[in-house]
This record gives sequence, structure tokens and C-alpha cells, in this order.
Amino acid sequence: MVDDVRQRSERGFILVVSLVILLVLTLLGVTMFRGSGLNEKIAGNMKEKGRALQMAQSALHHAEYLLLTNGAQMATSVSCSGVMTAPAICQAPAVTIQDSATGPSLSNGYVDTNAPGYSSSAYYAAPEFYIRYLGPTASGNGMIYDITALGYGGNPSAVAVVENTYQITSKVIVLNPP
Repeated sequence: MVDDVRQRSERGFILVVSLVILLVLTLLGVTMFRGSGLNEKIAGNMKEKGRALQMAQSALHHAEYLLLTNGAQMATSVSCSGVMTAPAICQAPAVTIQDSATGPSLSNGYVDTNAPGYSSSAYYAAPEFYIRYLGPTASGNGMIYDITALGYGGNPSAVAVVENTYQITSKVIVLNPP
């Protein structure tokens, strides 16, 4: 009789331990499942931020190219009010980033749909850049510009801004000195 009672209590104990282990394993599984979803969101946000940075750099390089090829044709006395329709060199003070209904944008920036790699279906908005004339070089044989570019990823939260100081110099080289 004593052995019967002992076997029943041991069987009850094994059932309780089994249920506790099952509960712990269930909690671990649920925690891992929730953590993987968060990791996927983080990875997606990092991907969009990288795309925005690449588009901002593309717009920056495009602005540098425009300066290098068309710098002499761009006016250097434009007031740059509102969104410009053609690339120009602005005589305004520093660039400010402002929030608007469509997300942040450069004040007085040139929206450039010709930037390399831009596709209206793949990005939230067209990249923008702002070129500001800073003055002549110290030697007087060139000009210094400040370029600020803005690029978007696939959503309005993925925004990147890059800035560069660009110098164009003119030099005369005598190939056959006397």
C-alpha cells in the first residue's frame, strides 16, 4: 500500500515538472519569434537608410559634375527662393533642413530627377541638392562651393543629408617653355 501511494505521488511530480518544462520552452519560443520580427524591422530600416545615403551621394556627385561642366554658365547671383527649376549657384546663407507635409527637404534646393540611379517608383522622393558659392580660393585661381545633397529611401523616414566643399581651379600649363 505504501508503494502504491509513493508511485502515484511520483507520477504526479513528473507531470508537474513536465508541464513546467513545457511552459518554459513555450515562453522561449515566443520570445525568439518576437525578437526575430524586431530584427527584421531593424534590418529593413538599415537597408532604407543605406539607400537614402547612396541617393544623397549620387545627387552630390551629380552636383559636382554640373559644377565642373557648367560652372561658368550657372549664375552666381541667384537668390534661390523656393524650389528651383534649374541648377544654379546660390548666394544665400547656410542651408536649413525643415519639416514639411511631405517630409524634410532642403530649403531652396534644386530637385533633381536626373541624378544617376534615381527611379520615381523605387524612392519616396527625388533627390535634392543646393550649391552655394563661398568665394574665390586664397590664390585667386579658383572658386570654392558648398554642396549639400539630400536623398530619400523608400519611405519618408529614411532620409540622408551629405555635404561637401568643392573647389574648381583654373590653371595654365605651358607645354613648351622658352
